[in-house]
Amino acid sequence: MSACNTASVVGQHHVPFLVLDHPRLGSRVTCTAEETIYCDGDRAEHWYEVVSGGVRACKLLPDGRRQVVEFYLPGDQFGFDDLDGLHSVSTEAVAAQRTVLLRHNRRRLNSKVASDAGLSNRVRDLVQRSLMQTRFHLMILGRLEALERVASFLLEMDTRLFGQPGHDASGSFTLPMDRKDVADHLGITPETLSRCMQALRRSGTIAFPSQRQVMILDRETLTSMSGGALDLAAGVFSHGADRLPAVA
Repeated sequence: MSACNTASVVGQHHVPFLVLDHPRLGSRVTCTAEETIYCDGDRAEHWYEVVSGGVRACKLLPDGRRQVVEFYLPGDQFGFDDLDGLHSVSTEAVAAQRTVLLRHNRRRLNSKVASDAGLSNRVRDLVQRSLMQTRFHLMILGRLEALERVASFLLEMDTRLFGQPGHDASGSFTLPMDRKDVADHLGITPETLSRCMQALRRSGTIAFPSQRQVMILDRETLTSMSGGALDLAAGVFSHGADRLPAVA
């Protein structure tokens, strides 16, 4: 039995969070790389906002294989992948690196939503945006070749990490996840991912100033190599308008 399952059985919190309570912003929690935030099947007792770092959401097969279904980056809010209130979540969420989160109470949010139409609409919009992102990812997996998937992913990360530490106007950004995570997100092997990255580097399209840092040198070529997929997702990865406020 995994540590994640064991924690669920004994009813203890399975993440050794460092918690600093903030009266207005919820609980500020810090977890180290590879710490589990919640497991597939856990009760949906909290929702979260990423302050720094990154989180991967996974579905695991019985034989240990996994699909990384989403990455949550700074500014993203998550913990809404249950269908109705305080039922169970449907993915496993794990910190991809040292990550700081704001943790909020779901019961408090659900109670507020019942009496606040504006907040209810914002929750609906957030869930709908998540569904749109899932549909976009299904298109990437179902229709694009490996090199196109990698090019699309790099353009997506450049868009979503804009304004974050490590991102600059020259098109340089730092990935908050390792290449195994990226490969499992794109449905390819780490070896195929490496070959695609090196092909993009040799063509002068991107460069790697450091292990996780990517610099886009030729955006037009990278966009062409992506098949223009990201153009179909215009607005999907903008999370400013429908972000939820902390609920007192």
